[in-house]
Order: sequence, then C-alpha cells, then structure tokens
Amino acid sequence: MNHSARASSLAVTIVLAVLVVSGCGQGPRSANSQVNASCTNCSNGSDTGGGNPDASWSKLDLKGATSSGPYAMRMIDFDPSQKTLKFIFPIPGIQWVGDAEGTIPEMSGARFKVETDANGQLQLVLHIPLTRVLRGIDLVPSARLPNGDALPGYPDGEGPRLGVKISRTQRVFYVFAGKSAAAVFFPIPELRIPGWINPVVPILSENQRRTLGYFSVVGEKNQSPAGVYVSAILPPDLSRAIDNLL
Repeated sequence: MNHSARASSLAVTIVLAVLVVSGCGQGPRSANSQVNASCTNCSNGSDTGGGNPDASWSKLDLKGATSSGPYAMRMIDFDPSQKTLKFIFPIPGIQWVGDAEGTIPEMSGARFKVETDANGQLQLVLHIPLTRVLRGIDLVPSARLPNGDALPGYPDGEGPRLGVKISRTQRVFYVFAGKSAAAVFFPIPELRIPGWINPVVPILSENQRRTLGYFSVVGEKNQSPAGVYVSAILPPDLSRAIDNLL
C-alpha cells in the first residue's frame, strides 16, 4: 500500500472509530439543545453568578472529546493560566520529520505546534486567546471552508478567516474566530478522500451533557484538498461565565 492509500485508510479509520463509539453522525446539533452544564453557577441557560467572586475557571466545563469510550479523542481544552482555548486533533497522512511551531501575528497571543503524540501520530495543538473566541477577529472578512462549503455547526456557516503558514513548509491551515465561536481547518492533500465523505461528529463536554463543538473530516471538492476540521461553539451562558472571569 502506497503512502497516499495509507493516509486515506487512516483518515477513514479515524472517522469510523469516532462515529461508532460516539453513536453519532446525525449532523450538527444546537449547542443550546443540550442540558446546561457549563458552569456550576448557571441554571436553565442563564448565568446566575453575575460575576460572583466565587466563580472560578475550575468550575467551567471547557474540555471536550468525541466520546467517553476507549477511543475518546480529546479535541478541546483550555489553559486557565494563559486564558486560551486549546484545540488538539490528529493530522493523519503527513510525512514529517520533527516538530514545527509558530505564532499568528494577526491574532496576538495565538500560537500553534505540530507535534507527535504518544502513539507516534502527528497532531496540531492550537491555542487561541479566549478574548478572540468571544469577540472574534477585527477587520478580517468572513469566509467558508476553502472548498466553498459552510463551516460544519458554525454560526451562519462562516466566520472571519486567517490563513496560517507553517514555516519551512508549504503547509497552510485556516483559523476562524467569530462571536463565541472558533474553528480550524487543516488541509491534507495526501488524504485523497472523496467529497461525499464528510461526517460531522459532536464534541461533548466531560459530563457528556453538552455539545461544545464539532469534528469532521472534509473530503476533496472544487479542486480543494481534503482535510480535518474542528470547531468550538460556546453557548451564551458559557460565554458570559468566561467573560466574567476575563
């Protein structure tokens, strides 16, 4: 099996494993359709803390994975010391030697690193300041995925988009940040996945009661390569709780 075939096989395996263990594949759901469980001071969609001094980062449920089973994939986390939202997700099929890291000049405080995980697979770790997640990127036009499709599960299907080049390579990935929403799309031409393969899988909070975002493998379309997509969508009560702590 050549490298391209192995890459496609690995990507499809990842998608199928996620779909099976999460029992998902039905498409995006409203973040507000889940039982409110984002913070201990919130009730029925309202933030009753109102800046309560007892509120703390530890009470926020900002850690998200695709399932709770043995194949769970943690994809959303946060760093309270740096006040950043963190994306962690696999980028299969790429032949790479060594790590790569950098910053995003247009988004002060944002940084990324391509690294090898414990299983020897490449993953992207991206930190976005929570202020940017809440308020978006200024003076940047909104856009969809490079293939023209709407962003899966993203408000209005589009958001302010930045292209981020990885130094010493020809790789570019895309970061989206709007009002209480952020997403990243990493094109991987080696995957060669057909356009009809584009499952959308919810990323659930630790208690499995709330959807925090979505994961998808996007197939080739309109001469745009396949790739991996991850988003974080913050419900209103969780956005208010974070804003009170910033």
